[in-house]
Amino acid sequence: MEIRIPSVDTPDAMLPHEDGRMGVMEQISREIGEFCQGLRRNLRVRRSEEILARAEAVEKLQKEIANLPSSVRESFVLFSLEGFNSDETAMITGKEPADVLTEVEEARLELRKRLI
Repeated sequence: MEIRIPSVDTPDAMLPHEDGRMGVMEQISREIGEFCQGLRRNLRVRRSEEILARAEAVEKLQKEIANLPSSVRESFVLFSLEGFNSDETAMITGKEPADVLTEVEEARLELRKRLI
């Protein structure tokens, strides 16, 4: 009885052996498929963990912003989050633009200290 090992270059490599065993290419293809499924599962877990970590960080940031003194919080939110410039923020809050920038910097320093 002759044992024939098909080359991956031949069409026989894709066919199962007469005794039902997988061909070389079929086995390689299956192993690659299983490997890719493992990678996809791992990626889903990582993405879930990243999404959860981001959500927790956002929640913590929102909580800390809410805990800022109201005058500083108002300037910070308008300038840093809402996108108003210092002149616009000053008009809304009734403060000087330089005071707005000072309060925004105070808020940033305080948040950095609380969150890091």
